[in-house]
Amino acid sequence: MKLIVIVVMAVSLLLLLGLFLRNKEVRKGISWFMLHAVSAFVMLFLVNSTGLGVGVELAVNPITLITVGLLGVPGLAGIVFLKMVVLI
Repeated sequence: MKLIVIVVMAVSLLLLLGLFLRNKEVRKGISWFMLHAVSAFVMLFLVNSTGLGVGVELAVNPITLITVGLLGVPGLAGIVFLKMVVLI
């Protein structure tokens, strides 16, 4: 029974994705979001690699990726500020 539900969900998601990708504006939005998500991952990785000189490590999860992806460098600065000052 679980397998049937999983197969139906997967087929439904693929059909929905196919409908979305037919529209040019939706494709542009998806590519914009993916570009920003990848750049957010790179920025978070660089912060975790260097530690910014004070040993800051940030979690790389959907919330931080969305925040940094949408807000860019100010979002990254806000997360670093929260980590250093508020979440000591």
